[in-house]
Amino acid sequence: MNDKFNQLMAEVFEVNKELVDNEFELNRDNWDSLAILSTIAIIDELYGITVPGTALFGCKTIGEIQKLVQSHLSNK
Repeated sequence: MNDKFNQLMAEVFEVNKELVDNEFELNRDNWDSLAILSTIAIIDELYGITVPGTALFGCKTIGEIQKLVQSHLSNK
């Protein structure tokens, strides 16, 4: 994935972009429906694919989101 993705995800979580890496944990305090919708929009904008919110909801880290996106890109 790229720095732009991590930068945009930092904006979603309202944290410094240096804190967002593959190990950044998604938890009930920061991984709500608004964050998921924002992530769907970011993925669509950057990669031109739609990832279902239900699939994103199961992700526990930024790295898991990245793997999910890579999987969808491979199947595109």
